[in-house]
Amino acid sequence: MNTLLAVDLGVKTGYALYSNQGEFIRYHSQNFGNAQRLKKGVYGILKSCENLQYLYLEGGGKLEKFWIKEAKKLGVKVIQLHAHDWRNEIYPAAKHQDKSKQTKIFAEKKALEILSKQDAPTPSSLTHDVAEAILIGYFGCLQLGWIKP
Repeated sequence: MNTLLAVDLGVKTGYALYSNQGEFIRYHSQNFGNAQRLKKGVYGILKSCENLQYLYLEGGGKLEKFWIKEAKKLGVKVIQLHAHDWRNEIYPAAKHQDKSKQTKIFAEKKALEILSKQDAPTPSSLTHDVAEAILIGYFGCLQLGWIKP
C-alpha cells in the first residue's frame, strides 16, 4: 500500500497521511518553533510514513525547500500547491474568498466531515493547520484517482 502525505507548511505544521485507497491514516500538528527545528524534524516525519509515494505541499518559501530536499532523498514525488489550487475543488467559491475566521471554521467543519465519512476518529475540533492538511490530502487523493468525489 502506497501513501500520500499532505502538509500545510509553516513553523507550525499540520500534516495528514492517506493510503492509496484514499483511506485516512493519521494526522498531526507540530509547532517546531523555528525554521531550524523544522529542518531537523522533516526527515523523521517523512520516514514515519510507510511506503510514502507522494508529498503534497501547500505553501512556499524556504520551509518548502527542507521538505523537498528530504522527500527527494527518499524517492518521494513532490506535488507543490498553492491554497487556491485545492480550495477551488474543495470549498464553495464564496467560502474561500477572504482569509477570515469563517474560512478557517469552514475548513475545520469540512475536514471533520471527511473524517466522519471514513469512520476515522474525529475530535470535537481541529487546529486550522491540521484541517487544511486533511483537505489537501483529500484533494491529492481526488487528483490521483484514489477516491471519487
